[in-house]
Amino acid sequence: MNISLAKVGVAAYASTAWFGKRSHSGEVYAEEVKRLVGKGDKQIAACADNTSSNTSMQKGLFGKLAELFSWFYIGCCVHAMDLLSEDIAKIPEIASVISDCKFIVLFVIRYSVLHETFMDSQAARRKHDPTASMLGLKNFPDTRFAYAFFMIFSVFVNWSVLTALPNTPEFKLMKRAARDTEKSKRRAHFLKFENLVGSAVNMRGCEAAVALMRPISQALHYLEGDNVESSHVAAVFVVADQNAKSPAPEITDYFDSATMDLVKGCFEDR
Repeated sequence: MNISLAKVGVAAYASTAWFGKRSHSGEVYAEEVKRLVGKGDKQIAACADNTSSNTSMQKGLFGKLAELFSWFYIGCCVHAMDLLSEDIAKIPEIASVISDCKFIVLFVIRYSVLHETFMDSQAARRKHDPTASMLGLKNFPDTRFAYAFFMIFSVFVNWSVLTALPNTPEFKLMKRAARDTEKSKRRAHFLKFENLVGSAVNMRGCEAAVALMRPISQALHYLEGDNVESSHVAAVFVVADQNAKSPAPEITDYFDSATMDLVKGCFEDR
């Protein structure tokens, strides 16, 4: 448990408490806060994690502190953005785009020959266009939804390279080697990859998901450090909310109105 004390609105680190085998209950946490604060300022602002597993602890903590102090509670603004990322990523139409991008990334990095061919093609593109991205393909852990944006973005900025990959000698050779009956599942993966990267509709899906999720990712990573003024939090949340309520054309051109209503609802909840 980390504790910070504030004076004239400026919060500063004060103490870290390790409870060992003691219960992580509200009562235990409250005793530590009272020990540190003593007879100091009677007003306390508490910021805690937003996970449901902490609910009972928080109720116990604030119930005990209310006996001595005037307090108010806010959830962690960064964790709220992290949960928002998860909410958005689980909306069916958006989850489908994420799933397709994950397949594309895992397919390329699974085969070292194809991955090397991809990187060579990237380098060749850069020679002709100095502004072309050299960002590598990113995979995101299934439980770290804030990183889903980076995965989709890595696919989108490399779309021209991925589209050309099925026409390379290396891809064709490996696809032919997958024709055996024993390798029918592998061949199906080659065909699925070709269908995904060969579709302009799928490219537009990536573009739409990037445009939708980028403001959330930027807000999260901007706020997660310790160098941001607390006064920035409300402004960042307002801008993110406005983006959700006034989505860019590339978003509404791809996602249907039901999906956009779900997106707005996620922002309102968080």
